[in-house]
Amino acid sequence: RTQLRVGIAQVAVPLLDRSACVAKVASAIAEAGRQGVELLAFGEACIPGYPVWLERTGGAVFDSPTQKAIHAVYLREAVCIEDGHLDPIVKAAAAHGVHVVLGIIERPRHAQFRPAGATAALAATDP
Repeated sequence: RTQLRVGIAQVAVPLLDRSACVAKVASAIAEAGRQGVELLAFGEACIPGYPVWLERTGGAVFDSPTQKAIHAVYLREAVCIEDGHLDPIVKAAAAHGVHVVLGIIERPRHAQFRPAGATAALAATDP
């Protein structure tokens, strides 16, 4: 085999809505599969969305009630892989034969202080 069909998904995800983001990503995977894409890459922080508000709302202001409120939503909508948040994406990748690289904000259940961090998640079609 000498060729691999690669796609780049530039999708506008619903900001701070993990479930809606997951559904949109799964839909993009299905469409890519119909087009014969074998490896599909999504952007940074695709789920639950890139924190665009930081530069517009004084994100560097320490101890801001506004920033704390927005960050609380961001943490709530972050991905917890152990809770199955990515299961629909894994199923879509397997169903359509598409390997996926996906930028997520992850909040692992086992983390001591439960911080959120940027992660690249991979959904492969092979066991």
